[in-house]
Amino acid sequence: MRLCYNCGYDNTYVYKNGRSQWHKRNNKLYCHRCYNRIFINPINNPKNHIINSPKRIGYKGKQVYIEFNPRIGVCNLCRAVAGVDCKTTHMHHIEYNDDDPLKDTIELCASCHRKQR
Repeated sequence: MRLCYNCGYDNTYVYKNGRSQWHKRNNKLYCHRCYNRIFINPINNPKNHIINSPKRIGYKGKQVYIEFNPRIGVCNLCRAVAGVDCKTTHMHHIEYNDDDPLKDTIELCASCHRKQR
């Protein structure tokens, strides 16, 4: 019996000839629905989509992607925790530095970020 690694479901898409469609990726089986959602069309999976990436920050009107996630999930001013007290946190630039986009940045919740502008 085959089970999907992502959803744990044992059924998948079945062709007209009766053959089932299972996908193997990294030695793990995925049903047709999960495979399309995770690997083929990643916009449905926020973890994989580049627009929702936590490694993306706005810098001088452009979007900059960095190697690691600079956020820790806590506002530096009011100490609100992302996911509990606020939805997400934002990176606020106190001063813009041309050499390093992360220099002089602090992490703020949306409420504190509006007050800082």
